[in-house]
Amino acid sequence: MRIPVPLAKPTFHTPMRFDWTDEKLQTLSQKQLLNLLDNLDHQLAIGRIPQDVASALEPRIVSLLTLRNGAKCRKHVAKAAILDRLMHRAAMLEFEGKSYRLKEAAARIARDTSHDA
Repeated sequence: MRIPVPLAKPTFHTPMRFDWTDEKLQTLSQKQLLNLLDNLDHQLAIGRIPQDVASALEPRIVSLLTLRNGAKCRKHVAKAAILDRLMHRAAMLEFEGKSYRLKEAAARIARDTSHDA
């Protein structure tokens, strides 16, 4: 008896050849472009594509991703820069015991309940 296997979503597999034109690249979704970009290093490492092809293809993919998500990317870069500025000279402080805020809240609750009685 065969156990039915649930159908998975189709996965985008990068092609064996890297003769991508700008028109072909523009038809790909963002996820496919990111997959292609991630796979580029692997394809280069195993010798499937030459260095000059990879170095020419990478900036084209990155520019497409940037054009599509320009505002989104700029916001992420700005957020990262702000956090970097804040955390650059930050020091981590660890305290033991209850915080003053919790102690004062407990005292206020105790005081309010004693006045009501």
